Amino acid sequence: MSNQVQRFHIKAHPSAENILYHEWQTAQIIIFVGEDNRSKSIEIAKRKLKQEHWVPINFLEKATLIEDRAREHGGEFWEAYKNAKEGQTFFLVALDDDFVFSDKNGISPMLPPRLTESFIDRVIEVAGGHRLFKQEADPDKTKNPDYRIGNYLVELKDLQKEGLDVETRRAKLAMFWGKTPSKDQLSSKEYAKLLDVLGGPVKGKIRDAAHQIRDAKCYIGDQTLDGAILYLNTGYYSLPHEQFCEIVEKMASKYPDDISLVMCISNLVDTNGFESMINFHFYPGNGLNETEGKIHSAFLSEMGTHMTEWARAGFMNSPKPAVIRKPNVFEKDDEYFGYVPEPLKCSINKE
Repeated sequence: MSNQVQRFHIKAHPSAENILYHEWQTAQIIIFVGEDNRSKSIEIAKRKLKQEHWVPINFLEKATLIEDRAREHGGEFWEAYKNAKEGQTFFLVALDDDFVFSDKNGISPMLPPRLTESFIDRVIEVAGGHRLFKQEADPDKTKNPDYRIGNYLVELKDLQKEGLDVETRRAKLAMFWGKTPSKDQLSSKEYAKLLDVLGGPVKGKIRDAAHQIRDAKCYIGDQTLDGAILYLNTGYYSLPHEQFCEIVEKMASKYPDDISLVMCISNLVDTNGFESMINFHFYPGNGLNETEGKIHSAFLSEMGTHMTEWARAGFMNSPKPAVIRKPNVFEKDDEYFGYVPEPLKCSINKE
């Protein structure tokens, strides 16, 4: 039996193993731990979270309860306090408001099919382009650019995995934020460093694209051809579309002779379980030149067809659906870092 009870107020999200709730939901969790050693009580609280299949986003409050006040409070609070002193850890979950109308036993959120290479094939064809003909693609090369449209050779890349799942990137981010005094307002140098860390999965792909375009121009024998990259983000859900575009532009600027046009598409979903917001962003989308204008126009047209086909199929969830944005948080030296999306506000009147 302990002399003190420690109370923790924690913002958390379910782990993949949670049988009741989805990973994209968030909740407020209250834990009472009967333990005199505060450091030890924190570890007990963390173990309890893991046992109940929750991942901490942040410890909002840590407090040592005063017994007289707990007694005055009475009811379940007092019972939980007494039980905690006897060694029974108290655990309470309250879902955040916008997620209270959904769980794994309810209706699944609506998820459209993910944009794939075959979708981009149709976009390029509608825009007046084509996959490289045999006479345009070097048979001795394992990699060639994907398309030709007008005077452009276009390479397609796709970010299909979440970048924050990589341990080395987590370590770099923790080091970056640990050395950054002002987290709300970064200097231009600090922001450039952040983009370098977040853009790890992009760097090598951009370099490969530049080499593919360069080699293709040599094989075709026409150095007047221009190079373009069309980069899809269908899996790096913690990366905002604006930052994604900045990263691709920054990396591509290192190869000005090979890549003169950058286009980016993000395909991610926000949901509260009751409603879903499907995001299809195209960059730059402002008629930068004739080729970009044609591809953007074809993209919008094919997106209409894509969504109509999904609707006619009864909005059935695809076997390869678009990815839902969810929290991705990790702990380093007793601090929490990572990504927590803004919740999609639920339209149900909770009153």
